[in-house]
Amino acid sequence: MPMPTIASVMSAVGAKSQSMVPKTFEFIKDRLYLTCLPGQPPKSDSIHYFTVDQELAYIHFYSDFGPNNLCHVVRFISMLNQKLQHPQLANKKIALYSSTANDKRANATYLMCMYMVRQKLIAINISLT
Repeated sequence: MPMPTIASVMSAVGAKSQSMVPKTFEFIKDRLYLTCLPGQPPKSDSIHYFTVDQELAYIHFYSDFGPNNLCHVVRFISMLNQKLQHPQLANKKIALYSSTANDKRANATYLMCMYMVRQKLIAINISLT
């Protein structure tokens, strides 16, 4: 399955500004995305961008860079669920963005994948408690 480019996502939502983002990855059709940016994204009426690069920063033990601990995973899932259920964001696409630094990209991807694993477990009715 080919991954959509940011241009295709932005054109789908009618965005006028084509940013410098090379790729964005769709996790939930027309709703949830992951992308990497060299800086803060421009304001958008149709896309809500957020990052966890500073808030859920991995504290390394040596020269490693992750993955994030289970506490960060739980906090991220809670944060993302709140965004997806927020009434003011109901008609917006939600895009997690991270820095282009390899460690930040890897940890953002890990957190998003853990969210999707949780969603799959819920979909097949497996209790997490």
